[in-house]
Amino acid sequence: MVFRKGWIRRGRIYSDEGFSVSIEDKTHLVYRESNKNMTISGEMLINGFVLYVLGMVSWDDGAPCDLDDRFRIVENIRRALESQGMSLQVDQS
Repeated sequence: MVFRKGWIRRGRIYSDEGFSVSIEDKTHLVYRESNKNMTISGEMLINGFVLYVLGMVSWDDGAPCDLDDRFRIVENIRRALESQGMSLQVDQS
């Protein structure tokens, strides 16, 4: 797998597997795949992000997100951030 930063949207990390991750602000990250977006709450760290998985119940269009999708999405986000030297912490409370 290959990850690259965007040219126009420099904050977005693109994967050759068809998804992208961007930290929108200090409290939100957006995961995109197959024309679907999921805005996920969290907190910016010095060199990473804390992800609140309890908010990952549906895509932004309202389609449900099952447990298998959540595991896959969290792992994809982790790999994307780590490719840029950032860490991901997952808060399940």
